[in-house]
Amino acid sequence: APVTKRRVRLIARAVEMLQAMCEAFTQNLNLSLEVQHVLKFLADRIHRMMVPTRELLENKISTTTTSSGWERLKAQISSGKAENNKQDTLATVNIAVHVLSGPATRKRMHVLRICLDAIRGASLLSDEDVVLASEFVELVEVLSTYRKSVQDQCDTSFLFFTRELFPVCLADIYVKPNESGRLTLLVSAFRNCETLLMRAGASDSEVATFDNYIRTSLEREIIQP
Repeated sequence: APVTKRRVRLIARAVEMLQAMCEAFTQNLNLSLEVQHVLKFLADRIHRMMVPTRELLENKISTTTTSSGWERLKAQISSGKAENNKQDTLATVNIAVHVLSGPATRKRMHVLRICLDAIRGASLLSDEDVVLASEFVELVEVLSTYRKSVQDQCDTSFLFFTRELFPVCLADIYVKPNESGRLTLLVSAFRNCETLLMRAGASDSEVATFDNYIRTSLEREIIQP
């Protein structure tokens, strides 16, 4: 069955809303600054948990290394691999501290999760700190990738498969001058099809053909009439 004008209008308003939400969350400077402040706060909270743990391990290791040779030998015989485990755990804590000193990225948070699992296995953090650290890392992961998440959820590149609707949507806006503000969002929504083309490995000429289709439709439906 053919698509009615009413359905075309509803489709256009839906993709315009998706585009508006995407721009509101990804192009808002104040929001970006607030997110950076929250990320810094969360990283600082996790860092405060790691520093006492590092100091505790360093003190234990230094106590062992400053004792006499006979005492070190006895400690090594009695503790087996305990000393090596302390060194490994200290190295893990140092990696966690180093990761927290840099920007919050997905790869860094993945490394931090591995470090926290190893530290938790050494029973150096309280149960409360373990839960808090896990929650903080989860929040950091969400906030550090929120732009990508929003872009994925609001992606309108699927319009490529119904690109014939673009001129019809433009014609609908042309006959309603009071809705001209929709034009920018509509064009941006259809422009996202270029992302799909590039992901699919389209050639420069294929991308240029689609760009020409957008320009030609604008000229025919909006400028020339």
